[in-house]
Amino acid sequence: AYSRGYSADAYSNITVDVGGRPCGDVGFVSDTEVQCTVMEGVGSSSVSLTIHDGLLTRSAMLETGFTHSLVYAAGALSGSGNGFVATGPTSDGGETGMAVSGLDVSRVVRAMLTMGQAVYAGGAFASASS
Repeated sequence: AYSRGYSADAYSNITVDVGGRPCGDVGFVSDTEVQCTVMEGVGSSSVSLTIHDGLLTRSAMLETGFTHSLVYAAGALSGSGNGFVATGPTSDGGETGMAVSGLDVSRVVRAMLTMGQAVYAGGAFASASS
């Protein structure tokens, strides 16, 4: 989104929202790039950019323009020998930042693979059920 219909060395009064929440530390880099600090979140979010330039306002939006990283972790629970699968970061900012799934794994999970929306786990466990 160009402000005055032409490119400029700098723009002021730029706002960026990700998922409807304002970014912090918004900075102009070039006519094709701005940087900002994104709030915590989960999944894909829309990105909107607004340039306020005097009486003119220019806006642009990209529906799924930003994806928050989703991390998978697995292993053994301390003391029990049972395995676990967890994802994070959690949207509520829990103590560990990870949410342990409701999957009951009989022994340690040693390997994981994600493919599309599926998560595959392998290891020394004899059963896994929810």
